[in-house]
Amino acid sequence: MTLEQIYFIASIAAAFAVVISIIFLALQIRMNTKAIRAESEYEAETRWADINFNLGSSKESAAFAMRHVDASLDPASLDPVELAQAGHFVRAMLQNYQSYYYLYRNGSLTQDAWQHHLGWARHYINLPIVQLSLERDLRAGLFRPEFLAELHREPAEAVDLSIKAAKNTEGAP
Repeated sequence: MTLEQIYFIASIAAAFAVVISIIFLALQIRMNTKAIRAESEYEAETRWADINFNLGSSKESAAFAMRHVDASLDPASLDPVELAQAGHFVRAMLQNYQSYYYLYRNGSLTQDAWQHHLGWARHYINLPIVQLSLERDLRAGLFRPEFLAELHREPAEAVDLSIKAAKNTEGAP
């Protein structure tokens, strides 16, 4: 066997090794992407579990939560401390929703998970105390315009855009 033949065989072996390495790398990226999405969904659900646990941990917290989500609540009936407490709670809830939006937009949260949270967020922003708190937070610039646009988009239009976004990120690592 000549040196040229050995070189040719070594080149073919190296090419196969490169192809196998690329396939292995692609599989690792796919597995990592799935793991990141699973972790993101787990974290999202864990946040809600923590919120629910904390709200149910005392009579006062449960009473606050029940009053806060009452659609007939007149925000003018709250004293300044209750209004501040509600404002902080509303801001935290909306910040949770906004973080889910960015996780979804960046491909770490599935469309199904995002649509679930988006449905809740759209219902939530219609509550009187939430509207009042949101108006103040908007004046302070606390929420990103693209998140707010997604919240106020018609549901069918939002689903259509979400499907397009999901298709755009399917091949992305």
